Amino acid sequence: YINGISSQSPGVRSHMGAGIAASNSTFTLNGCRIVSNAIYNASGGSEDGFFYGAGLYAKLCTVLVTNCVIADNRLGNSQGRKNSYYGGGACFVGGPGVEIVDSVFSDNSIRGRGYSGEGDRACFGGGIYSSAPFVLRNCTVSSNTISASRTVDGAYPPYGAGGGVYVGSTANISHCELRGNKCIGDTAAADPANWRGGAIYAAAWLGVSNTVIMGNSNSNNAAKIGNVQGGGIYGASAMRLMNVLIVSNVNLSTNAGDLGDGIVAQGE
Repeated sequence: YINGISSQSPGVRSHMGAGIAASNSTFTLNGCRIVSNAIYNASGGSEDGFFYGAGLYAKLCTVLVTNCVIADNRLGNSQGRKNSYYGGGACFVGGPGVEIVDSVFSDNSIRGRGYSGEGDRACFGGGIYSSAPFVLRNCTVSSNTISASRTVDGAYPPYGAGGGVYVGSTANISHCELRGNKCIGDTAAADPANWRGGAIYAAAWLGVSNTVIMGNSNSNNAAKIGNVQGGGIYGASAMRLMNVLIVSNVNLSTNAGDLGDGIVAQGE
């Protein structure tokens, strides 16, 4: 049981895995609870920092996660800087592959905060971020959030993808439920804010089968036209969907650049 670990990181450019961190290994997590862990960049911290996996971080690993709960883990900023965030609940960077079975990812979050005309550069994967080949089976991914705010214009408008799951390599998702995940832009500045994939953002080939994708959303109040796309799924590469229920997903924005409350498919 990994619970309540908080990691504050002033003056560092990379921080990861407040709950569990591993690299260059093969491991299995079975029947674990990884909850209420946090990584945040304190006031006075570095700019251009990178923050990974508040609950679980694995780099260049072979990973099997079964019968686990990963919930209420948080990546965020107490004072805005030009940072990037990957995986509020869990982050898997490279490696042979990740398989997650019979597990729950819920109420994990990434919260970026703009600063002095700049902004956090990227927020990816409120629940899960994976750049390794990825399998998700018989899992629930619910009520995970990525969000960022800024009050003035600058060089780095907010950008986020994958309120529930962000996958950067090939991914297969089956017999799962993804519901109530969100990408939220709260930007009073006139910059365009880019939010894609309320439930899933897939940068590579994605297969989804026998799955429910319900009630996920992107929202943005930026004054300029932004890219608020794919309230349910945003696919930047080829996708195959079989027996998938996609319902009540939405883009909530006044921007003319919004596309695809349910799905945006940009691949072939």
